Amino acid sequence: MENLQIDSLKPDYNYKTKIKLDSLFLVCMPPCPMTQELIAALKEWQFTEVEQVEEGNVSIFNDKPQEKTVPETKERSSEISMETSDITSDFIDEEENPALTAIKTKLAELTIAAENEKENKIEAVRNVYNQYMSYIHWIYMHYATHKKLNIREITETVGKFVKFIRQNQQSVLRVSPSEESYVKNMIISHSIRSAVIATAISIRLNMPEEKLVELATATILHEIGQIRIPPQYYLKDHKLTASEKAQMNTHPIISYNILKEANFPLSIQLAALEHHERENGSGYPRHITGDKISLYSKIISVACSFEAITAPRSYKDERNTYAAMVELLKNENSAYDPIVLKALLVTLSIFPIGSYVYLSNGKIAQVVDTNPTDPKNPVVQIAGDDSPEGKIQTSDSGIKIVRAMNKKETEDFLAAMKK
Repeated sequence: MENLQIDSLKPDYNYKTKIKLDSLFLVCMPPCPMTQELIAALKEWQFTEVEQVEEGNVSIFNDKPQEKTVPETKERSSEISMETSDITSDFIDEEENPALTAIKTKLAELTIAAENEKENKIEAVRNVYNQYMSYIHWIYMHYATHKKLNIREITETVGKFVKFIRQNQQSVLRVSPSEESYVKNMIISHSIRSAVIATAISIRLNMPEEKLVELATATILHEIGQIRIPPQYYLKDHKLTASEKAQMNTHPIISYNILKEANFPLSIQLAALEHHERENGSGYPRHITGDKISLYSKIISVACSFEAITAPRSYKDERNTYAAMVELLKNENSAYDPIVLKALLVTLSIFPIGSYVYLSNGKIAQVVDTNPTDPKNPVVQIAGDDSPEGKIQTSDSGIKIVRAMNKKETEDFLAAMKK
């Protein structure tokens, strides 16, 4: 057995063993990249050594026991208890819940149907998307009532979710919930829409498959702490008071604690903890700067912000995806990682997939695919013409996009198309 100092760990070296904080607490699975961000986090939390045991397991331990592993937020309200001692850590596989089995069975059926569908691909993909929403809703509600998260089962299902996005990216990015369904399931809708966007960004960044699954898992669960926040706070149709805002700002810490107690990998815990941090240090709860924010957190931050801007929430004006893209690309005060923003742009284009636009030939079209070499000129489908001839590659020298439709124009146009 050999003890290694944290300072001796090699940044960006892929360890061939599991890395743990103790006998139960898993940091990541092999191949495990010991990133600079992870090493920095271990140092910040006062971990000093790595213990390499004979069977190949690697554990990390402190010189001194710590009561807390995450500094308190500056805005932490004394009214909020961050204790999670009531959360059980019994995550041994158990017989699957009948309700969950039914959801997953339906999910498998719809996925197969979507794979075989040729004529109405969008609707088939929407059905699968909605079933994943049901699955995520079950995960959140099961935790709320049973205080349990089954890592093995969640990882397995999220792996299928990532595969679904990879195979249907153009279609799934066009799925958008109605305001009624979004408000009814706000946390779940936000989580799945953010997960789709974050996964698409990460695919563009050539993230390895096992990391895609971790990233998607983190995005799906990053808001689980919200279930301990009074719903009237995040459903409010006016500005929060200072006290209410302070309580809302604790949810990343609550999510972190829940995922920590459930023994999720440290990378997933950090993603939940840091998804509201900003490159310039203006975020929360720890007000850290970009050099200390994990890659997963940077990606989720951009995905969540884009989702929030375009979300059909009752308490704010929903903006179209074009306006959301323009706002993020401005990157005021350098709040977001520029590499992640560029990946978002290339993934969705200036006129994001699903948006409706006016063309220079006088016709209306929907953006259906991106053009990585020229993000301002995506592929569009002429409205009402689903034939191959109706699909056009816009360009500066040919048919070009004049402008994006605003929300009212899009609603009126879609209503007219249904008549």
